[in-house]
Amino acid sequence: MASPFPFTSGQVLTAAELNSIGEATAFTPSWTNLTVGNGTQSFYYAQVQDILLIDGELVFGSTTAITGNVDFSNPVGTLAVSGVPIGIAYLNDADGAGSAVARNKLATISSAINQWRIFSQEVSGSLIQSKDLSSSSPFTWATGDRIRISGKAVLS
Repeated sequence: MASPFPFTSGQVLTAAELNSIGEATAFTPSWTNLTVGNGTQSFYYAQVQDILLIDGELVFGSTTAITGNVDFSNPVGTLAVSGVPIGIAYLNDADGAGSAVARNKLATISSAINQWRIFSQEVSGSLIQSKDLSSSSPFTWATGDRIRISGKAVLS
């Protein structure tokens, strides 16, 4: 459905137009340095004017693999800025080792050349630093591990 924006003075909107504002749409991310293989993913985006919201999860299968820093393409439009935090990610190591706190990592998502990049957060001395994901960082990825993301960005 076409976007009802921008509104004009005196305009009467239909129920369909009102319902379409910010409607969640399923999409399949186009990943860089991540092969989904037999993993499962469920991602959605909603757009309200120039604001893009993304929410989703990838559950690793036995043939899912990370080979370097993990990006996924923007599902619609062009990001207005690059290099700024635009969301959070939850990285879950499902192997059962250690406590829940040790197995779960908070991560940030940053815009990078019209892509969303996932970084783990690591403590180094008294600082928290962003670190690219890899096959062994922030843990060795395996079947059942999860990447859960939520973010918002401004489109140009």
